[in-house]
Amino acid sequence: MKTKSLYILGGVLCLMLLLCACGKETGGTAGGSTKKQYIVGKNPKMEEITGLRIAYGSSLQDQSWSYLLSRSSKDAYSLTYTSWDEARAQMAEEKAEITGSEWDGIISLLEGEKLVRDKKDSGDVMDGDSQSVRLEWEKAPSNYHLELDVNLLQTILLKLKTLYYNHRPARDLSDCEIQRFDFYTTGTYINAGVEYEVKDELDAGGEPTGKKLILYKADGVAYESAKTAVCDPVFLEKLLALLEEYKVSAWDGFSVSNPNVLDGTSFSLSVGFKEKEKNISAHGYMSFPPHYRDFRDALDVLFREAVE
Repeated sequence: MKTKSLYILGGVLCLMLLLCACGKETGGTAGGSTKKQYIVGKNPKMEEITGLRIAYGSSLQDQSWSYLLSRSSKDAYSLTYTSWDEARAQMAEEKAEITGSEWDGIISLLEGEKLVRDKKDSGDVMDGDSQSVRLEWEKAPSNYHLELDVNLLQTILLKLKTLYYNHRPARDLSDCEIQRFDFYTTGTYINAGVEYEVKDELDAGGEPTGKKLILYKADGVAYESAKTAVCDPVFLEKLLALLEEYKVSAWDGFSVSNPNVLDGTSFSLSVGFKEKEKNISAHGYMSFPPHYRDFRDALDVLFREAVE
């Protein structure tokens, strides 16, 4: 009888230890209730993820933006960027199709990250400037978000921006008329500070003469000593052809900096057309849009030949 009681007591103790272990695994509390802990790559599984949204909300509407990475049931992948459209004075979105391997590359960065339950009064309401990172998946609650390390967040944002501009469709510029052009680079490397410009010619009183000038400033040369030449329609046609060949219109809005490089190079581009809605503005630091180097090299040849 004594032996039987010991067996029963031992069984009870084993059961209690097992329950305690399970409670620790699931985040159990002293009251006996359990709280499920979601870890990306374990629960939910990576293949269940259908979307990733990174959003920045601001009290200034034109400062708000979001990136939405999505996977459909047919395994079609897309990246949608939403931002303020100044011309239409409203939020606008643009979608670009991406590949499955590019999707995997972004999602894999989140593996092992924990999801945090939202506060009851937070929801998606933005109070002042705030940023949220959310996953969408097939079989998991929606009231969770990711609290990412700032370095990981910057890495993901840099990759999303690069993906977006790599796949963004270019605008048709075939019927456009260039009125001004300015492209320059800066940096600590040799030949890093070069400028290419098309601008209005000014008279002695600072008024436009009706003609345009081509300006080429080599690295180390003062702006006042830059080489110039009179711009003709043929040059503008060649310049427009380069913008179309290298799909430079898709660069509009590009603003990406790599914070991990201290002494690198940067670029800035501004193109003004008679058709103002087609204007292009882009700049970056150690991050460059697609076809950047090919466009820069072709531009260098075009401007050098024009001023020599």
